[in-house]
Amino acid sequence: MPSSRRSRVHAGRRADGLPAAGAGRRQATRAVREAAPQTAVVCLTASANLRERDALIEAGAVDCLRKDQGLEAIVEAIRAAAQAAA
Repeated sequence: MPSSRRSRVHAGRRADGLPAAGAGRRQATRAVREAAPQTAVVCLTASANLRERDALIEAGAVDCLRKDQGLEAIVEAIRAAAQAAA
C-alpha cells in the first residue's frame, strides 16, 4: 500500500474510511467488557475467519463460534462462559 494511503488507515477502518469487516463486533465486545468486566462475551457469527476470531478473543470475547456449528456446541460455549464468569 502506498505510504499516502497507509497514513489514512485507522484501526478498524479500511483505506477508504469504511469500517473494516468485523470492526463493529470487536468494538461491541470491547465496550461490553469495559462497561461490565464480569460479563463473559460469546460471539456468534456467520462469517468469522481465524483472524477475526483471534481479534474478537483479543478484544475480550471468551469464545467465537460460527452459527453453523450446531446448537449443542453453541450451548456448551455459553455454559462454559457462564461458569468461567461465575
